[in-house]
Amino acid sequence: MKNVLVKELLDPINLLSLSRIPLAAIAAMVFNNKIAFFSVLIIAGITDLIDGPLAKKYGSSKNGTAIDATADKLAVGIFSIFLLATARIEIWQFLVLTLRDMIMALMSLSVLLRKDLQEVIRKNKNERWLGKIATAGQLIAIFWLALGLQYFSHLMIVLGAVSAIALVDFIISFNKSIKK
Repeated sequence: MKNVLVKELLDPINLLSLSRIPLAAIAAMVFNNKIAFFSVLIIAGITDLIDGPLAKKYGSSKNGTAIDATADKLAVGIFSIFLLATARIEIWQFLVLTLRDMIMALMSLSVLLRKDLQEVIRKNKNERWLGKIATAGQLIAIFWLALGLQYFSHLMIVLGAVSAIALVDFIISFNKSIKK
């Protein structure tokens, strides 16, 4: 199993997904240079937009969906830790940005580590539109903060509500998949 997972991690499409993790670290390093920062975010966004269609066109690896989701969550987490460590956000804002992702990352990792769950998830690849909205909200919040726009705390309250609803939706869907 270990060799299979390593092989999957080295799959070109999965590497594209995983590239968002170091891109998040690079974005943190260049945060004060707006052109460099937004350039890195655009590159990360492009990788997120094309990895799915490439996986559909060329065939995804067995755990590609879980690897993609985990990479996304880790990238947001890394960048959020930077924002918290540099006092650009408060602890409650950090939790709004990351708590849903931390829980979902743990669930995605459980899929990677348990063969019985892998088949369950493969059968239930439905896109969760509430999760997509929450993820878009995270990106909007990061752009909002980088641009120094007003009412960031208000945006974070709305994002917290959307994230909580999306997490409940995901957990219900995940549990229904396991029970089938």
